[in-house]
Amino acid sequence: MKRNKEDNLIMDRIDELLFLWGISQKELCEKIKISSAALSSLRKSKGVPSAETAIAICEFFKVDPIWLVKGKLNFSGTYDNRPSEIYNRIQDLIRKKFGFDDDYRQFDNITTISNFHQPLSDATSVSILDIVNWHYDRAFPKTEDLCKIADFFEKSLNYIAFGFESTGQKTKQTEDMHPVPNIEYADYCRFKEYKPFIYSYDCLFAPDKKYIATIVQRLFRLRRKIEGHDWDFDYNQNHPSEKPREKDPNISDEEYAEKKKRES
Repeated sequence: MKRNKEDNLIMDRIDELLFLWGISQKELCEKIKISSAALSSLRKSKGVPSAETAIAICEFFKVDPIWLVKGKLNFSGTYDNRPSEIYNRIQDLIRKKFGFDDDYRQFDNITTISNFHQPLSDATSVSILDIVNWHYDRAFPKTEDLCKIADFFEKSLNYIAFGFESTGQKTKQTEDMHPVPNIEYADYCRFKEYKPFIYSYDCLFAPDKKYIATIVQRLFRLRRKIEGHDWDFDYNQNHPSEKPREKDPNISDEEYAEKKKRES
């Protein structure tokens, strides 16, 4: 059977896994009980792995079958809860708890992979294979594994999975935990909803940025009015000891004078 470009990459991904874990093709075949010819035929461009072989490989390396076949997961969520982003948060917690400095390279070889991840694996019974696969976006984390990791680091599941603490989440409070106020969390949700627009804003020329900024400021003032907050609600919340400002800095002196004239 003639292989297409997609098929050629399957053996490349298998080779990635073999190299990462220091396993030969012969050893893999022995461990998953398939013939060496089953993989040799792939290398010689004679076919693709059978479903049975592909599943056996995925179960051994704990990768998602979709990743093995397509090279990427079917991912429709937000960037923050992508497996690699979840791993990044876990990595930061590992470094802090176990004293690894920022220069320590945890993926140089099998020894560094084991040294960096083994303490967490021992404490939570979550496989190093699983943890490393999250880093490479090769598999989705199981909720029960994330719960174990969250408990170990005394963080909420929300923080591990999505990158924020929820005030409604019952967790042990530590100096490193900063629960997000409801108002701030609502703004965070709005930010995630409009993130593509916000990132595109950075690509605009200065005159266009000014035009967009003016529209956004007016929309924020409208939102505050609809929600029953005054124009300086956010400032007053963050500066409780200061005297409330009289004039909205986002409007011109002319607009402010006209507004006061209408009010009088």
